[in-house]
Amino acid sequence: MTTQYIRIGNNKWDILVHYDVSESDLTDIADTLYELGCPKSDIKKSLNIVTKRFNTGMTFTNADYRISVVCISKVTSGK
Repeated sequence: MTTQYIRIGNNKWDILVHYDVSESDLTDIADTLYELGCPKSDIKKSLNIVTKRFNTGMTFTNADYRISVVCISKVTSGK
């Protein structure tokens, strides 16, 4: 997994992007989502999507903290 942290504006919004997510990354991502207030049932469903299928993704946003988390699954060929 590759992780990228993006800050938009002058501390106005943060984006945490996880690329090439695999099952070995689930604990770290789940912990982050839980800390940001994502319901456990949504965490389980979302991470199941990005680890069981190629070319998928999920997002979670917490407007109070002004942060979005983006997870992108493994992808097939770019063609």
